[in-house]
Amino acid sequence: MDAALQRHVELRPLWSAHLRNKGRHGSPAARRLLQAAEDGARSAAERLLIQLLKQAGITGWKANYPVAGYKVDVGFRDCKVALEADGLAFHSDSDDFHNDRIRQNAIILSGWQVLRFTWLDLTEYPDRVIAEIRRATSAC
Repeated sequence: MDAALQRHVELRPLWSAHLRNKGRHGSPAARRLLQAAEDGARSAAERLLIQLLKQAGITGWKANYPVAGYKVDVGFRDCKVALEADGLAFHSDSDDFHNDRIRQNAIILSGWQVLRFTWLDLTEYPDRVIAEIRRATSAC
């Protein structure tokens, strides 16, 4: 599912495919993933970041927010803060690494602050992640 969402497949066709295959092996797990993706998350790291935001009661954000011709994982429009959740599965080769830098520079040059969090940050240091987000968005 994440791979399809990252290729810009919309959630609605994925739900349709799921409903056509209801009751088959893996259907309950697919339903849980689809429900988790309704907030706009396209990876496990993004889902975890969104879960942390919700648990902390942080509002004013939108998943997959368009900035400078790109979509940031989570954007706070009012204070121009972008959050990026970096999982190794989708940031592991040199082309991805290079393209991420070009993308981040464009976002920063358009006046946005970018905070990047790794899977390790999200799983082992969630309090620090939330504190940094609160500090960056305190002007909102």
